Amino acid sequence: MIGSQTIKLISSTAHAVLLILLVSCDDQPLPEPTAANTISGVVDVAFWNEPFIEGSAHWKDEPFDVGLSFLDWKNPTTATIHFENSDYPPLELAFDDINLDKPVIWLDAQPTNEQNQMSLRDGVGNIRRTTLATTFNNDTVSLPSSRFGHQVVVMTDSKTSLPSFFLIGGSDKNLLYNDCWKSFDGINWIPLTFNAAFSPRQLHRVVVMNDPLNQNKSTMWLIGGAGGDSKELNDIYKSIDGVKWDKVAVSGTPFPARYSFSMVTMKDPVTGAPTLFVIGGRNLAGTRLNDIWKSANGADWIKVTTSGTIFPPRSSHQCAIANDPTSGKSAIWLTGGTDGTNALADVWKSTDGVAWTRTTASAAFGGRIQHQLVSWNSGSGEKLYLIAGSGGVSIYDDVWTSTDGISWTVLNNASDSPRFQYRYLHQAVVGDFGTGSTLWIFGGQKWTGKAFSDVWKTTDGVNFKHGVGASLVF
Repeated sequence: MIGSQTIKLISSTAHAVLLILLVSCDDQPLPEPTAANTISGVVDVAFWNEPFIEGSAHWKDEPFDVGLSFLDWKNPTTATIHFENSDYPPLELAFDDINLDKPVIWLDAQPTNEQNQMSLRDGVGNIRRTTLATTFNNDTVSLPSSRFGHQVVVMTDSKTSLPSFFLIGGSDKNLLYNDCWKSFDGINWIPLTFNAAFSPRQLHRVVVMNDPLNQNKSTMWLIGGAGGDSKELNDIYKSIDGVKWDKVAVSGTPFPARYSFSMVTMKDPVTGAPTLFVIGGRNLAGTRLNDIWKSANGADWIKVTTSGTIFPPRSSHQCAIANDPTSGKSAIWLTGGTDGTNALADVWKSTDGVAWTRTTASAAFGGRIQHQLVSWNSGSGEKLYLIAGSGGVSIYDDVWTSTDGISWTVLNNASDSPRFQYRYLHQAVVGDFGTGSTLWIFGGQKWTGKAFSDVWKTTDGVNFKHGVGASLVF
């Protein structure tokens, strides 16, 4: 983890501290450390502010549940607590041993702008250690680093066969990245490569589609974006594992270079084959586009000849695949974007990429750019979910839903639930990681221009959980 705070604890032996911290319920006082028997080590864990394992905390003097996720009590491997001091003072954590069902440890934290004081207590509340004051980082992270203009997709990991998040590229305002990271829980991230074959970029697009030229293996497809050399891109890369990225040789005339476009994958209604659709975008000259290109293999691209009225040229719009209640078919749904002057609030749909229908010229969510749009069934049927984004001047933290693209309903956040902050250029994806279908939000850009590094999830679009990571260094 980059940018996390460090909490220093003293222990007589590395093995003893693992037992003391995570398993032991012994009420006997621990031996005081001496210079001769003090050593250092690291234990990492991950938290969501929900009860995976029974616990409690206080956030701005209001209690909420916390818990451990992805932790093997017998073989612990890590621990870093991530929280921004502006959002989480003071923080008190308590955890129970899942085997003995008795309190094991309390960590009491009182972060400030300058430093963080923590103490270690045993199962009956006696203070065992008082830690050293440590530097408190104002921008601690749950993602590999603060990031916007990046991409996150869900794909089954080729090595473990587990559903996994893959984070690819993006910017932190100062740097562009060409890295790829993997996570099984949204908090703990594994670096797969820091220097992928594709060049550093942001505002690109990545989708998952089986590769017909490689035994129909599940594959990530990366296309276009804006590079660090002030150049828009139209290159194409593919990867089955996030480690090795192969450049796709395009036959014939490729689509023009672009960024801030949209890309989806849908079965071609003519051929029945899974197909990539590249839709709109802009180039560095400022020209907005409304062309549509499609490919079933990433190498052979066809410009779609549209019929009738089509959406006006735009960039920073969002598209998703969802059922069209009128035709009963899968459709591409397009929302918002900018024509270079105004943030747009229109919604369009197409079942084939050829014929387009405008469902509304002015949706209730208002002009919206650099937002997210996903199709998700949270238990009450499939709906479109529009999340946050910018109105050109305003920045939002809202969630809107619709079943028909005409009527849109805003979801009010639960009064006792934390809420993600206003953002744009973030990522929202849907995935089931063992607790039911869940909507996840990763990173994005703040109104100050800086990048977020947080992770949020919800199972209903109303109650949100904030991913919290933590590091205990002893």
